[in-house]
Amino acid sequence: MDNREKVNSILGKDIAESNLTRAIEIDEITPFTKAGMTPDWKAMEKSATSKYGDLGEEIVWQTRVFYSINHQDWKGFGESLKPWFDKYGYKRFWINAGLINNVAWAAFEHTDNKDALEAAAKMASHGLKENEMSALIDTYANLLYKLGKKKKHYIGRRKHLRRIRVIMI
Repeated sequence: MDNREKVNSILGKDIAESNLTRAIEIDEITPFTKAGMTPDWKAMEKSATSKYGDLGEEIVWQTRVFYSINHQDWKGFGESLKPWFDKYGYKRFWINAGLINNVAWAAFEHTDNKDALEAAAKMASHGLKENEMSALIDTYANLLYKLGKKKKHYIGRRKHLRRIRVIMI
């Protein structure tokens, strides 16, 4: 845990964190998220944070986001998306444009939680800086529309249509 910066300087951005979070997930989360169990996210967070600090908190929050999607727990998803992405999700290499699009689209389709929708729009905007893929432009525009940001939605739609026209030429 103490040599993360050194490991990352040799192997690349977030490689140390990627491996550590996998190990933390195996020890602190997987045993408590098996089929038929109701995860106690607060207890997992407390345990992981006491042992691993912010990295423990990060992986518990991240796992809750993806667990919520996979188990169609849209209330849990709405509660967990914003804090996780605002504090951790935006900075990890493994949170790429394709993954962002999938998470943001799940938010668009399944929640009316304004914080989650705002976080999903923020995620989509962040992802578009990395990759202006058409699906992500479309997801971003739909999120803006659902949030009532009609003018930004219109601009996003126009950008999406221009991108499609360029691809078809």
